[in-house]
Amino acid sequence: MEENQQHQPLVINEHEVARMIGVSVSFVRKNRYGLNGPMIPFFKMGDLIRYRRMDVEAFVTRLAEHPVTEPVASALTRSGKRRGRPTKAEQLARQGQI
Repeated sequence: MEENQQHQPLVINEHEVARMIGVSVSFVRKNRYGLNGPMIPFFKMGDLIRYRRMDVEAFVTRLAEHPVTEPVASALTRSGKRRGRPTKAEQLARQGQI
């Protein structure tokens, strides 16, 4: 075992996960609820949320090997259409002015 790996804990909290993969803590929290792509595996120890260091490393490796090609938001919409009021360009296109 390498010298620097001997002192690393096996389980880490969300702040350490965020530092480890270079994202915000809120990203890690949202990821836990499945809101931004594939989930990082986690488990609960009582009320504490913990991540195994090797699971986080495997997660990053999987993403590097199989990058997400479409934005998460578009994957969540069912019809592929934009929700809400049409843009001015969409209104004019419907009227045949464009």
